[in-house]
Amino acid sequence: QHRVPEVPQRRERAQQTLIVALMQTDGRLVEDVQHAHQPAADLRGQPDALGFAARKRRGLAVTVICADASRPVPGLVEGSFDAVLVDAPCAGLGTLRRHPELKWRRAPDDIGRLAALQAALLAALLPRLRPGGVLVYAVCTYTIAETRAHRDALLARHGDLEPDPIPAALARYA
Repeated sequence: QHRVPEVPQRRERAQQTLIVALMQTDGRLVEDVQHAHQPAADLRGQPDALGFAARKRRGLAVTVICADASRPVPGLVEGSFDAVLVDAPCAGLGTLRRHPELKWRRAPDDIGRLAALQAALLAALLPRLRPGGVLVYAVCTYTIAETRAHRDALLARHGDLEPDPIPAALARYA
């Protein structure tokens, strides 16, 4: 059984839909209702927003667990997840071209507040990852506090984590 907790921020449900489509067996999707724009629990009236019908036809099940992912989630066993995708709420500064209004919506203290939330999400979810599992931390911003600081802190605290090398095609963005 694949277990993939996800902490989404974006309104598009692409990550959730892709994860559900890639699951080859039964699985669980953990949705952060505290910090998501539109949690899976809010999609009950929308026709098959996450592609569950196709999985059901194949005899596969997905259980959606809605909780505040910045805190320990009851019932989630340490080391029980194959992969953890943290699509963290962020300042969004990497989207300024598409969303120039962010220049006026963001305050200087937003970065620190969001970095603290991101750290809490990582701290709460990392113990759920099995040894050898995959942690993906995704943000659409470029501030050091929301990107490299988290990477450096995780690597310093958890000697068993190994960063994957950045593919050459993406190296210029690192």
